[in-house]
Amino acid sequence: MTSLTSRTQFARALLDEAWRRQHNSGSGVMSRIDMKRVAIVGYDLGAQTAMMVAGESVAGVEPVPAAESVKCVVALSPYADFSGMGMESNFRSIRLPVLAVTSMQDTDAYGLVTSAAVRRAPFQYMPAGQKYLLLLFQAPHSLLAGAATWAGPAKGKYAGPQPVQPDNGVEPDPLAAEEAAGETAQHHPNRAGGVPPSAGASAQYAKQIAQVQSVTTAFLDEMVKSDPIASEWLSRNAKPWLGDGAELQSK
Repeated sequence: MTSLTSRTQFARALLDEAWRRQHNSGSGVMSRIDMKRVAIVGYDLGAQTAMMVAGESVAGVEPVPAAESVKCVVALSPYADFSGMGMESNFRSIRLPVLAVTSMQDTDAYGLVTSAAVRRAPFQYMPAGQKYLLLLFQAPHSLLAGAATWAGPAKGKYAGPQPVQPDNGVEPDPLAAEEAAGETAQHHPNRAGGVPPSAGASAQYAKQIAQVQSVTTAFLDEMVKSDPIASEWLSRNAKPWLGDGAELQSK
């Protein structure tokens, strides 16, 4: 609770300082930043901070005042805690567009989140209206942190060529993958979410990195730039392009 309070205070101070520096920058670098169109992005506990900016309510933590300049939030590996207030109470006050990105294997090596399903709770309980959930079927927690630097970037603005399949051409079973994730973290804590052991797994992870890059880029273009092409891609083209390795939900 103390940590979350500190992080939300820092988020408020960061926005205030960015406004101050832009106002006083004259013709400097800060003057070229459009502070009227801001996106907040966070990973894991950082995602919880971002969700506080979006309007999440946590008992005992002062809410972040609404800032008209913040247009949307991207939460990578959203954090949810089943203790205290119910999930619906925490997330029903979300007021901004949100893209949550998680996977069926999105646990952590420390054992703080033992069920990947918990990370889908924020999307489930947020009110409808410009809310998205990108659910990857096989991606470790560290991939969403950007640790999988061995994979190349996606090609194209949103979606380039269809991401490659594993070498054996068989899509992994997402339910089996979720069950295996907890066992991996328990018996091989140093490998949980680590570098993939085979070229086939590397191809699969590269595919999912491309999916995250494409969907997050389109979401930011839609919400921050009001780009109609991005909006159409999310609503019509993203789901078929993602194929069997991931799904995009919206409400």
